[in-house]
Amino acid sequence: MVAEPFSQNQYVKYVVLPVQDEKVPLGTHAIVAGWGKTLRDIEAPSPVLRHASVNVVEMKNCEERVPKPVVTIHMICGERKGQQLFKGDFGGPLIVRMGENVKQIGTASWGDFAEKDTFTCFYADISQYRLWIHQKTQI
Repeated sequence: MVAEPFSQNQYVKYVVLPVQDEKVPLGTHAIVAGWGKTLRDIEAPSPVLRHASVNVVEMKNCEERVPKPVVTIHMICGERKGQQLFKGDFGGPLIVRMGENVKQIGTASWGDFAEKDTFTCFYADISQYRLWIHQKTQI
């Protein structure tokens, strides 16, 4: 939490959040953004904010690729060919266009870093925490 509330301006805007338990259709095209490193062997974060496209996929497909105890109903699974989240991307937004709004539906949490063509990443499902967010922020 911040010490003082901040106001919207030309540089700062509030993000639209999903309502409690709002579901995103499977196959939805989403964007994840972050400052994570761009090459596996380089520890430094990206000097610029970067983004990548991911597709929201069925959770059971993702569960088959990772240990089961770490996958919960409070997650969204996304897949991407060729690129993945890296250290520095976690905590970044997962956004989608829903009607007239661009909504942040998730927050980058963790991923499957095995060397392969399709990378599986997991995001905290904001719709599962919307009431808690409202209680804490009064927004």
